[in-house]
Amino acid sequence: MANTIKIKNSNISGNVPSTLEYGELAINYNDSSLFHKDNSNVIIKTDLAFNLVSTFTYPGTLSVSTGSARFYMHKSGTIKNVIASVGISPAGSSVEVDILKNGTTIFTGGTNRPIITAGNYVDTSSIPAVTSFSAGDYFTVNIVSIGSSTAGSNLVVELIYN
Repeated sequence: MANTIKIKNSNISGNVPSTLEYGELAINYNDSSLFHKDNSNVIIKTDLAFNLVSTFTYPGTLSVSTGSARFYMHKSGTIKNVIASVGISPAGSSVEVDILKNGTTIFTGGTNRPIITAGNYVDTSSIPAVTSFSAGDYFTVNIVSIGSSTAGSNLVVELIYN
């Protein structure tokens, strides 16, 4: 005969257990969070959602371009961050990229796009306004600017999501 072990659970986003016994677990399966009590009597949250990364690469010297290569998503998810980096930094002005979901920018109004400033190699601070996507949606990357006196090169754009 099979035994069933059932733990405290919730499907309401943001729900956190108010009490747990030592050794007892709780899960919020909407948020992918697991909870337990540590030896200091504090309820600890563990994120069960693993981040995934889709990488777009543009080898060589950059040129302004509209992305034609599409990356299709196999499941629904949420974008957590966008990281852009270059192997050779731009001079004179910045490298700027835009990411489009199904042909529309995820950076509403063009703000907060990944920008690698002259003399630098990476931008890790670009969190888009549009973060959700569904299975079957696709992403493309546009190169908006490349540097004015020296173009950046070997661009890598990482879309981090879960």
